[in-house]
Amino acid sequence: MNESSTAVAVKISSNQTTHNSGESYDEQLLKRSKNVDFDVEAWYKIIKNETFHTKLLPISPSLAQAFVNFYQTRFMLKTSLTLHDVELIQSMRHQLKEQIFNSNHTFFIRLSARSPKDGKPLDSGKIGEFYQEKLSELQAKYPNEYQTTKGKANIQTIALYYAQFHSLKVTNEDQA
Repeated sequence: MNESSTAVAVKISSNQTTHNSGESYDEQLLKRSKNVDFDVEAWYKIIKNETFHTKLLPISPSLAQAFVNFYQTRFMLKTSLTLHDVELIQSMRHQLKEQIFNSNHTFFIRLSARSPKDGKPLDSGKIGEFYQEKLSELQAKYPNEYQTTKGKANIQTIALYYAQFHSLKVTNEDQA
């Protein structure tokens, strides 16, 4: 790959995470087992030479719950985030900074089977900026191509994929 990017996969080190979905623990495990093949750690070795360098960082069930509590507090207006949760998240933030972001590479973060594309971008305006930047570049590079309907659609699609890809990158532990 010509981009100097790295993927970071975070694996929960135990199946003891808690969920508030109403499902029994056995139901949760059964559902989870059906999706294990989609976990990055299940397929990374197979395509290691064809994709971004990936670093796996295990997380504890309590840190996973801290992420859930943060999400609920931030986006669902629940008050489930505790001081201990904040300390755990700060510890992961420090680990990300020390192990990953002290380099010249860019990254996207993936939580095992969850990909960045499954969530909402931190800065949705960046997608538009990246899109316009790439679209302008491609229009200048291929002016005749942009005059046809098929060519225009192709160039717009390339610009869109470029924007999506680049908007997934994070460059520091706070974005992660």
